Amino acid sequence: MLKVLIGKYKLNLGSYLINGEKASGNWNKDHELFALINQQPFILNDTIEYNIP
Repeated sequence: MLKVLIGKYKLNLGSYLINGEKASGNWNKDHELFALINQQPFILNDTIEYNIP
């Protein structure tokens, strides 16, 4: 679902709503309605205790 929302994939069937509005595929407009923050976790070469903040 997230890959559809960020525009990587297109839906073959159906539609979806964002805040009650039908998403149009106009990503400049649709991206004003939500945000996605990609995270890449990493672990340092140390103890588990050191890696847990």
